[in-house]
Amino acid sequence: MRTFACLLLFFAATAIAADKVVPIYEEPRHRLVLDNGTERILNLSVPPGDTTLYHVHDQPIFYVTLSFTQLRTQVQGGGWTSQPMEPWAPGDVMVDDSYVDQPTTHRVENIGADDLHLIIVLNERDKQRTSGMDVYSRLPGIPDIDTEYFAQSRIEIGPGEFLDWGGVQSKIVFVLVSDTHVVLRNNKEDRLARGMTDAGDFEYVDGGDGFRFENRSGEPATIIAVAVL
Repeated sequence: MRTFACLLLFFAATAIAADKVVPIYEEPRHRLVLDNGTERILNLSVPPGDTTLYHVHDQPIFYVTLSFTQLRTQVQGGGWTSQPMEPWAPGDVMVDDSYVDQPTTHRVENIGADDLHLIIVLNERDKQRTSGMDVYSRLPGIPDIDTEYFAQSRIEIGPGEFLDWGGVQSKIVFVLVSDTHVVLRNNKEDRLARGMTDAGDFEYVDGGDGFRFENRSGEPATIIAVAVL
């Protein structure tokens, strides 16, 4: 009888935990790796068969893909819905600012065979930029996305090569999406920043100083630059 009662308590606690609602940055699979008050960076990892807790989206969000898989989602109070989107390839990016006007609470289940692995940037500033084309046009590499909340570019550096960049007045997240060794040298202070060696490594910098990007590996390097506006 005692064992049966313990099992009932266990299953009840499990059900309550599954229905718990948390901010996205407190959801266990959305691991918070940087929080400076105006931006948050999350490392999202959901293995096959796993499901996130219900979590709240209410801020502009930028996704950088490291690996993707088949998913289904459940909005709180609704049923499960399979995601009809095409699979994202490593290095694919997406921005979603619809949550500002339409906050959403949902959970995500990995029903595929591969890990879901994304780097997520949240913009928590009180207001969006009034003018930001200067940031977009002055990002290193090839400019790609320009919105009210984010500007983004893609940097490609050949084996053993480097790229010099003069900088721009913005906080920028550089995400490595290739398994290569890339280091950033601060041009103003002539010092070496922390190197990035694995896909998913990132640097959060004040882009006003300018940097040299050095690819110290034998393979091409790809870096996604995300400016939070």
